[in-house]
Amino acid sequence: MAVSRRLFLLSGLLGLPAALAGCRARPLYGSFNPTGPAESYRSQEDLRAIRIQPLPSRLGQQVHNALRNELTPAGQPSNPAYTLTTRVTESIGERLLATDATATRAQLRLTASYTLALAANGTQLLRGNATSISAYDIVETEYATYRAELDARTRGAEEVARQIHARLASWFIEARADGTLARKLYIGE
Repeated sequence: MAVSRRLFLLSGLLGLPAALAGCRARPLYGSFNPTGPAESYRSQEDLRAIRIQPLPSRLGQQVHNALRNELTPAGQPSNPAYTLTTRVTESIGERLLATDATATRAQLRLTASYTLALAANGTQLLRGNATSISAYDIVETEYATYRAELDARTRGAEEVARQIHARLASWFIEARADGTLARKLYIGE
């Protein structure tokens, strides 16, 4: 009984790489080779070629800076291939109520709508939304509540930027693999 069980487990472990060979999983930030060993592609190259358009307001600046840190940490590209336009909205909702009907907890919701386009002609490549919800305490001291709200806003801006970064990297990998990006760049579809 023990021998057959070991044989079964061994055959399963040896068969696992063959089963995963047909998997469509691709590395998000590592090298990806869509056509063979001659070509290799990294999503980081496309991400570094994105110019992030400025956003109005302090919240917009926070999201812009967080996106810059995520996408182009070495600075904006001098000759960008893509532009990223983002619009951010926020809402604050009070959640927990004390016995005297005063709020003790709030949620800050940030929603960022983004559009990736070709820098050369403005052809839209990708649109999407990213949302972040950050909670904070409402306390008796106004300054402490104010600081907690500012911290929640900073956390929200960073989370929205991480989501956009991951979605753009994933899109570039897929668009390079299936030829979508090549058709948009060279044919103008």
